[in-house]
Amino acid sequence: RPPRSTLFPYTTLFRSDKAVGAYTVGEVIDIDVTFSEAVSSTGNVTVTLETGATDRTCSFTVSGATTGTCNYTVQAGDTSSDLTVSSISGTIEDSASNAMSNFVPVTNLAANETLIIDTAAPTIAEGTAVATPTTDPTPDYIFTTSEAGIVTYGGSCSSATTVATLGSNTITLASLANGTYSDCTIIVADASGNVSNTLTMTRRSEEHTSELQSPLQSR
Repeated sequence: RPPRSTLFPYTTLFRSDKAVGAYTVGEVIDIDVTFSEAVSSTGNVTVTLETGATDRTCSFTVSGATTGTCNYTVQAGDTSSDLTVSSISGTIEDSASNAMSNFVPVTNLAANETLIIDTAAPTIAEGTAVATPTTDPTPDYIFTTSEAGIVTYGGSCSSATTVATLGSNTITLASLANGTYSDCTIIVADASGNVSNTLTMTRRSEEHTSELQSPLQSR
């Protein structure tokens, strides 16, 4: 007697046309299912994805085909270091009415693609404020971030440093003219495009601790 797998349809692999990378809220990711032979479904076939505290699903129907596709839309709170399918369910038969009972794929999605789901924004905080008053027109500033990402500066300040690493980061500000600066800000966007809180740079006074929240000053 031939092996069961030659008589009854089964799933051979899950894949996606989405490029390898990290994705955040609102992104649509296609989930492509391949069967061992042409099959048809009665009603929907439901694919359940492992996406953290709440598993997301997408559904499709198939009629006399070896593949089916559904679209998963990333929602707030979803997370996965490598998106994978946790289960597939539905009533599926081949042309000889052999019902599919083994829903475990030979190759799961994570084996074919590296799709990171990240909907959490980085958190950044001040580490060491700029010393003031100062005669240094290019002072250093230290901040921390909970995720690596691209740094964007706002206001009067900028820096050649455009990439932040996880943890503490020291940046050297571009040359500042004499004056007082209160509009210098930093944000960090992670690989998924999640944008951090806006951090306003402050100065620290060597003489008056009450001035910790004062604007930057260069002279």
